[in-house]
Amino acid sequence: MAAELINRYFWLMDVIYRSEGISREDINRKWSYSCLNERGEDELPERTFHRYRKAVERLFDVNIICVAGKYKIENIKMMTSEKQWLLDSFAINNISLSHRKMRSRISVEDVPSSRQFLIPIINAMEDGRKIEITYQSFYALAATTFIVEPWGLKMHHQRWYMVGYSPAIDKTLVYGLDRIKEFSLTDEQFEVPEDFDCDKWFGDMFGVNSYAPEFNHEPQDIEIHVGCGQIDYILSKPLHRSQRLVGEDSTGYVLSMHLVPSYDFIMELMKYGAEIEVVKPIELRKIFIQNIEEMNKKYGILS
Repeated sequence: MAAELINRYFWLMDVIYRSEGISREDINRKWSYSCLNERGEDELPERTFHRYRKAVERLFDVNIICVAGKYKIENIKMMTSEKQWLLDSFAINNISLSHRKMRSRISVEDVPSSRQFLIPIINAMEDGRKIEITYQSFYALAATTFIVEPWGLKMHHQRWYMVGYSPAIDKTLVYGLDRIKEFSLTDEQFEVPEDFDCDKWFGDMFGVNSYAPEFNHEPQDIEIHVGCGQIDYILSKPLHRSQRLVGEDSTGYVLSMHLVPSYDFIMELMKYGAEIEVVKPIELRKIFIQNIEEMNKKYGILS
């Protein structure tokens, strides 16, 4: 599937997504002046529209329904943050292309991992085709080449990751797109398991990492105390979908969550410094105490 076609799918999804309901006439009008309409068509042909609509439903896992002559997303609240990011990125890029004067007035964070392999992987997912990748993690001394079934995609901290099943080792793992050295599309077909859901697969994780040997890689009931200076930031962008506000005192608030306390999660909490205190579990609290003591030794040498 060509990148141009993917862009058209994104365009249609964006047009419908940002409306409370839009008619075919209005879709045609928007298409007539879209920068993607290179042929200068006055309308999006009926058969083409429905072909794109079905592709959008598969790509974004949504239902597009027609009510009183207007098309809208039926299950819009189920949209994941990654898919919303994709749409927002497309919209910004579309504005930049359509309104050149705006280019110097819009600045977005760079996502290097999306440049080379994101669209080809989306294509492979859409077509149900296995891919061959040459991959080298940041901890590996050499790269290896193998076949993967691309099941899903997730973005975390401005990096894209692929959930992929590797037949050679019979495991489903997470692969960072910025660690892929080479990529090729195979002719082998695959089907994603019917019960696979990317959000649920990552449900107990902070981001994409579930490595936590101190906790047998299992989710824990966690409570943290957040100072008044940072609570609004964390409430407006929760650390995890299980996050709940469960208490408060004169110095801050208590949040609870249920997840695997991986290294990435620990580093995320530590960036807030003294504004966050781990209340429980005690094992996690001890890890923070140990980290703080080691930091104190390093900085104590300089004092």
